[in-house]
Amino acid sequence: MSTNYLIGIGGTGARVVEAVVHACAAGLGPDELNIFLIDPDDSNGNLSRTKTLVSDYQRGRKAFTQRNDEDRVRLFHTRIETPDPFVWSIFSARDTTLATYVDLDNLRERADQRALADFISVLFTGAELETVLNEGFRGHPSIGAVVMATHDPGQEPWKSFWDDVKQCQGPHEAKVFLVGSIFGGTGAAGIPTFAAPEMIKFKPDANVGDGSSKVLLGGALVLPYFTFESPETPPITADGRQEMFVTPADFPIATQAALQFYHEKKLGFDEVYFIGDSLAQRVGKFSHGSLRQDNRAHYIELVSALAAFDFFSQPHDPAVADPKYFYGCREARVVDWKALLTNRDANKVAERQNEVKLALCTMTAFAYMLATEGEAVLAAPHGEVLDAWYKSNFRLDPRRAEDAGRNPREAKQRASIEMVEIFGRKFLAWIASLDEDSGEVRLIDRHKLFADTGEPDENGAARLLAPREHEAVIGEFVKGTQRGKRLEDFLRILREVQVEASSMSPANRWINLFYEAAREFCATAYNIPLPIRPR
Repeated sequence: MSTNYLIGIGGTGARVVEAVVHACAAGLGPDELNIFLIDPDDSNGNLSRTKTLVSDYQRGRKAFTQRNDEDRVRLFHTRIETPDPFVWSIFSARDTTLATYVDLDNLRERADQRALADFISVLFTGAELETVLNEGFRGHPSIGAVVMATHDPGQEPWKSFWDDVKQCQGPHEAKVFLVGSIFGGTGAAGIPTFAAPEMIKFKPDANVGDGSSKVLLGGALVLPYFTFESPETPPITADGRQEMFVTPADFPIATQAALQFYHEKKLGFDEVYFIGDSLAQRVGKFSHGSLRQDNRAHYIELVSALAAFDFFSQPHDPAVADPKYFYGCREARVVDWKALLTNRDANKVAERQNEVKLALCTMTAFAYMLATEGEAVLAAPHGEVLDAWYKSNFRLDPRRAEDAGRNPREAKQRASIEMVEIFGRKFLAWIASLDEDSGEVRLIDRHKLFADTGEPDENGAARLLAPREHEAVIGEFVKGTQRGKRLEDFLRILREVQVEASSMSPANRWINLFYEAAREFCATAYNIPLPIRPR
């Protein structure tokens, strides 16, 4: 069995990993996946959001026990493993500059090293040498390449990675997928550095012995796909110097230079996906790093996640072949479910697109109903809930001590449901943020899920619409759906769902009921074919 590794590099890499985790929760990922991130800016808002999300995923998956018929219930299907630490932040000390990293002052003082010091001073400007790098490489990948190339393979997360590679026996048993942008700083530095043949692909620990490699190396090279508000005047440091920074105007020339360099360098990739969008959707305001860099999600990140799944799903082939290249771009101004690139095999694209749509819509309906209708039922005393679906699935007498463990309100059961609900709310926020005001991305309609009042809920998040007050939204959250199914249709399906497992805990029964109902509801409400179950 192959070992799957996903390595997200820089801010875009973190956002793609975010999309991967959400898609895994919806059941689209491989059986097992190892993930870690690379970013010198460990306080980056995008990075922090992804780190928290992975932890929430792992807790939610632990709280929910998979049923045997996993072809139907694929919630949290993928087992996601992460090393500790989960992020290689490159620098161990704060306020690190390139000059301090290479010990430039010491080189200048040593007679036998002055030539090297002079050479470094020629290669890098004063600003490049003196800019603090803990908030990223500011669109200067040459800086990042220097420090990344000297990583310690005995340091986590690299140690866990190489330990796993060593356990592999034959060619291409370790599937490694790098993802990052090639138009900024960290991703543009990390992609060519770690895709160099000697860094991962043909490192001695990856050598099989016959000249082949244990590693099948893939990557998503993310081309420009977003824009942001640039500052009118250059940022200034505390000591009065102009800060290095990148603007969207720099993206095209940076991309062109990167692609030309990659072509000439002959990287070690076996398979490469080039993915981008020239319409440049706005994702936030300018920030050179830290917590302020917290951008809205973009559909290109979902497409990149699907590219990773396509790579991991390929059958094991130890044969050495020429590199394969795949291209993903917008072919029309409107992006809908049929525009998502899902599979390299043209004969399987439509089937996979249906799987993606069903999985993401099911997760949307499940998370929405769990956090609204489900939460309202749990907030009411057992005896006051008269819904038929509830009464038929949760028969208990609150006065009997032995029935306490059958009540989904019991503390342990409630905690398990809440772990899944917490992740579900984040999923809703993520998939709703793929929507944008131009109307060109027609996947999920955020206005059918969230109130536009700006008033946050008790958790400080955007407020979900109440299904009892907005009965049509559950059947109209897919863009383009008019006069669809309503809340009463969902509740009817919820009443009819059969969950067969006498040993199932109340929490698992609760989660399975909502998930099964969401799946059947979305298949009918949004006309999505259900896959044929094997006999």
